[in-house]
Amino acid sequence: MVAGRAAVDVRRLGRRDRAWRAVPVEKVVEAITPPGADRIRARLTDWIAAHPRDPRIRLLDIDTGHTGGVLPAERADFVRALVVASDAPCPAVGSGSADLDGLPFRLTVGRDWAHLRHSHALGDGASTWQFLGMLLTEQDPPAARTPAPLQRALLRTFGRVPRLWRAIALYRELESGRAPAEPRNMLCPYDSGYSFATSTAVSSADFGALVRGFRGERESTASVMAIMTLRALLLCRHHGLAVDDRVAFMVDLRRYLPATPAVEGNFSWSKSVPVRDSDTPAQLGARIARIVATGLPLLVYSRDVLRRSLIRTGRMSPAPAPTGATVRLMISYATRWTTTPPPAGAATPRIAVAIAPPGPGFVGFNVIEAYGRIHASLNWCSASLDPVRAARIAADFVADPGTGPVDAALWDRGRFEPRDPSPAPG
Repeated sequence: MVAGRAAVDVRRLGRRDRAWRAVPVEKVVEAITPPGADRIRARLTDWIAAHPRDPRIRLLDIDTGHTGGVLPAERADFVRALVVASDAPCPAVGSGSADLDGLPFRLTVGRDWAHLRHSHALGDGASTWQFLGMLLTEQDPPAARTPAPLQRALLRTFGRVPRLWRAIALYRELESGRAPAEPRNMLCPYDSGYSFATSTAVSSADFGALVRGFRGERESTASVMAIMTLRALLLCRHHGLAVDDRVAFMVDLRRYLPATPAVEGNFSWSKSVPVRDSDTPAQLGARIARIVATGLPLLVYSRDVLRRSLIRTGRMSPAPAPTGATVRLMISYATRWTTTPPPAGAATPRIAVAIAPPGPGFVGFNVIEAYGRIHASLNWCSASLDPVRAARIAADFVADPGTGPVDAALWDRGRFEPRDPSPAPG
C-alpha cells in the first residue's frame, strides 16, 4: 500500500529526494498552445510501461517517503487523474487544493494554459521543467542518465585532495561570520504552519542581452546573477524591508558532472553568501564564483544528504528565521526552460512558480528564463511583506536595466540610502 492505495514494487524514495517530499510546488504557464489531455495521457501511458521505476509516474506517500507502481488494472484511471482537461480560465498561482492524494503530480491543461502541482521530491527546477516540457511538447528526454551522480560528482571534483582542503577552508571562513543563533541550513520542512503568497512579473524581450549591455557600459566583469542578486537586495531595501547581510542562492550541482548525461530528481543546494554594503556586482560575483569553483556547495550537500539518510524520518528540520527583524533573500536564478511549448499567437507567455520560502523570515526570488524573457516569482510571507510592496518589488526586479529605481546604486553602493518603508495597504 502507498498513500492508502494498492501498489506494486513499493520502495523508498532515493536519498537525494526524500527530504523534499513534503514540499509542494506549483507551476502555471499562460498564453501557450498545449497538446490535448488525451495526447499527454497516451505519452504518459507509454512512459509508465517503459520506465516503471521512475518516481515521477508512481504513487507517492509524502508521510512515509515511499513510492509504488500502480496496479495494471488501475493504470488508466491513474493516468486520467494525472492529466485533467479544463475549459475554465487560467487559475491564479496559489489557488486550489495542494493535496495530491497520493499522486506524484497533477497537470491541468486548458485552452491556452497549463497548471502543474507536484511534490518537490520529483526534482529540482532543472529536472521538473524538463519533465513538463516533455509532456507539453512531446520532445523526447535525454537518453543518457548519470548513475550515482553524487558519488561521481564528488570523485570528479575532489579527486585531488588539495581542492578538498581549499573547500573546507572556505567553508570555515564563511561560517566564522555567523551569529550563534543563525541557521546553518537554509531549508525548512515546509509544514511548519505558516502561509505564503506569490507575486509575479515578466520582463521585456531579450532581457539577458539588455543586462549584458548594461554591464558593458560600465566595463564590468560581473556575472548577470551577481547583478540581479544585488538588484533584488537593493530593491527590497528601497521598498522598506530590513534585509540582512547574507543572501542564499541555489546552486545546480550538475555543473560538477560532465555536460552530456542527465541527472533527474533533486541535485541542487543552497548556500548563503555574505554581501557587504560596499560590494559592487563584480565583487559579489567574484565571491560567488570562488564558492562554486571550490566545490563547496557539493561538499555541503553530500554531508547533509548523508545526515538525513541517518535520520529516521529523513525530513528537513525547521529553519529559524534570521536574527532580529531582518529578512533574508533566497535567489534561484539559474533555471532555463528550453523545452517550451509554442506561444498562443502573438501573446507573451507568462510563467509563475509558487514554492514556500525556507521560513517566515525569508523572501524567495524564483527566476525562470524562457521565451527570451525572465519570469520572476516573488514568494513571501505576510510577516515580512504585503501585496502592494511585493508587486512593486517584482515589477522593479524585471524592469529594463538602467531604468529601475536602484540601478544607479549598483555600482555606487556607498551612496545608496533606502527610502522610508512604503505604507501598508489600508
